Amino acid sequence: MLEFLVNNDAVSEGLRSRMLGWRHSGFSAHNEVRVPAEDAEGRKKLAGTMLRAPMSLEKMTYDAATGAVIYRSKRHAGLKRNFQVMPGAEWPALCCKHIPVPLTYHPVPDIA
Repeated sequence: MLEFLVNNDAVSEGLRSRMLGWRHSGFSAHNEVRVPAEDAEGRKKLAGTMLRAPMSLEKMTYDAATGAVIYRSKRHAGLKRNFQVMPGAEWPALCCKHIPVPLTYHPVPDIA
């Protein structure tokens, strides 16, 4: 992956070298579902999932009158609704919770 990013000028060779030197990169991947090499449709779906943004700007609206951000998505089983309303200042804080802490390791069990 890093070689691909370097070859496409997404990251520098220096950054690539530094990342390879990290004890733990902070990156982990869910690997419970396997896609066999001969499953062309499965590979296509996997690639689409990997390229999809983690959140959609189309699902987000800002109400300037109240300063609230409204995010709509699929129905949440626990909340029993398909939206979340929060103060605008709270929205970036909630988003930042999903950024992994640098140099931490979150192991993913290998399912053979």
